[in-house]
Amino acid sequence: MGSARVTPGFDLAAACRETGKDDLLTSCYRESLNLVRANSLSNMAFPSISCGIYHFPPERATLIAAREVGNHLAGETNVHSITLVAFDNRMFEILSTCIKQGG
Repeated sequence: MGSARVTPGFDLAAACRETGKDDLLTSCYRESLNLVRANSLSNMAFPSISCGIYHFPPERATLIAAREVGNHLAGETNVHSITLVAFDNRMFEILSTCIKQGG
């Protein structure tokens, strides 16, 4: 199962690290978003989880992120913003394309 935890440092709401399997990455996002809800947080930022040193395919990771964030926002939530963070120009383009296509 993907895991997450609330952290006190750097104004981050939760930290999540995964090795890149689809079900684990999905679980990581869900657990992080559950922590957002449980701790009544209103803002959240996600890095491009597993797309760096774990070499998870960014297109798949972006679809997973968009799906899980969309599912969370469709339910009862106090979240005002969720930011998906790109670590380079290529990842930014992939995120932008996914969002434009309604990913």
